[in-house]
Amino acid sequence: MKAFPRHALPITAAILLLSFTLAACGIDEFVYLYPVTNVGNNPTDSDDDSYKFFSFVTRDSDNDSEASGYFQGWEIYYRIYNSVSDRSVDTTAIETKIDDDPANAWSEVINTRKYKRMTLIQGSDTASLLSAPLLKGTSSDRAVTIRPLTLASYPAEFTVDGVQITGSGGADSFAWRSVTAVKAKSFDYDEIETSDADVKYNSSYGTDEWYLQAYVFAYGFDTSYKALYSEPKSLGSITIAQ
Repeated sequence: MKAFPRHALPITAAILLLSFTLAACGIDEFVYLYPVTNVGNNPTDSDDDSYKFFSFVTRDSDNDSEASGYFQGWEIYYRIYNSVSDRSVDTTAIETKIDDDPANAWSEVINTRKYKRMTLIQGSDTASLLSAPLLKGTSSDRAVTIRPLTLASYPAEFTVDGVQITGSGGADSFAWRSVTAVKAKSFDYDEIETSDADVKYNSSYGTDEWYLQAYVFAYGFDTSYKALYSEPKSLGSITIAQ
């Protein structure tokens, strides 16, 4: 074990004393959640169905070791646009917030830009929405792939390390939209309406194509048991064609 230099001992003692003093005064500890940094596929503006999926690698191991008891898992928030320019305005504002104030960038996504939670539907159950988190945390990093659309050659899927996830009854689970607190809809073109709460509709543009933009967050609780989100990471935008 490496010994501290003599002159460092008073400084070390002062730091320890300050830590104990803050704890004794009831000041909350700072909980940091590690964001996703590894995004595999970028589907933005691709017309190739083979690229219409989101993929990323979780940072479960870092969060489990550094924020054990607070880290709960992973959440994805999304918004649907019919205007590329509107999407660009929102994504630029979000990226600016990430650069300037990463700890509060989640609020720019969820509260200011009105993104909605991605949820899971198990089998034919469309009556209930999955509570947070979308993907529960573990102690090991995982590769996640989400195909939210049902396409001719590429059916919808939600896989973790290459394995399709299933619900408690064994039925496959798929990514759906949280249109309201109690109603879910699929991401397929025919299910999207201009009045849906998760849609930013611009009447100056048509609806031949929709653009599904998504962000992934680590999710958990702080020391006061309030919801806590990591810095958001863009998963890109999937084009939903008629």
